[in-house]
Amino acid sequence: NGMLMSFAAFSNHCSVFPGAGPIEEFQKDLKNFRTAKGTIQFAPEKPLPSGLLKKLVKARMRENERKKGK
Repeated sequence: NGMLMSFAAFSNHCSVFPGAGPIEEFQKDLKNFRTAKGTIQFAPEKPLPSGLLKKLVKARMRENERKKGK
């Protein structure tokens, strides 16, 4: 039901792109990571916790469902 998120690896960091909605929703959980509109950056040796990643994916799924219903 739509794209959930994308990711990329760079020379000094990795990025996950879940969109602005999930980042805003979980801003407290993301306080230890560098964020921008739609982007979360992290060091490869300090990845996002799997539980937080699951929350971000589920938030995107909810967004996609809401958009589909419109």
